[in-house]
Amino acid sequence: STATPATPAPPAVTLPQGALSAQQRQALENAARAFISPSPEEALATAIELGYLGRNANPATMCGPLALAILQQSGLVDSSFPLKSFYYLNPRPGHDERYLEKVFPADRFEKIVREESIGKIDFSADPLLPGDFLYLFAGDSGSFEHMLVVSRVDDAGRAYAVTNLNTARGVIVDEVLLYDPANPGVGQFYQWTDWENRMIGRTGYGGYWLWRPLP
Repeated sequence: STATPATPAPPAVTLPQGALSAQQRQALENAARAFISPSPEEALATAIELGYLGRNANPATMCGPLALAILQQSGLVDSSFPLKSFYYLNPRPGHDERYLEKVFPADRFEKIVREESIGKIDFSADPLLPGDFLYLFAGDSGSFEHMLVVSRVDDAGRAYAVTNLNTARGVIVDEVLLYDPANPGVGQFYQWTDWENRMIGRTGYGGYWLWRPLP
């Protein structure tokens, strides 16, 4: 009898994890998760503890200092930059562009510009990677700009960030799914670009600027 030919194994899918080592990715995830504050009261305490505005810190506007703290505590960015410098950061030319070149030097970070709405980018073709720092532009239909760090990407290619969020019960800090490459339309990027959410704020219609760690 002739032997049945063996069925070839499906090719292993290797998801891009970027320039960070496994140790760096774990440090980044741990640093980010330490800031999770599931109630408005805890989020307020976290904002004050960051120390960038003293008692005047507001969790609604802490995205920049929070993102910088995550990058610094995971060892990806020099700890000498004050968190307050990312409060109301404006990366546009003539504003904080030169400062960002110091925080994210070109020999260690790649800058990527995407001008499409975050609700329309095909992230299965152009995935985000752990350690990516994003500045989201409000765009024509948005009501605020936002900063975040991609804190992890799971085995299915889904990207996550620990960031401050406006919810019906107030501002919290949580780990959110940004997008799922297998399920277009699922994730925070789509909630931020959904007109139904206009009362709690929208962002990302103007795309983003991204600083990515280099190998």
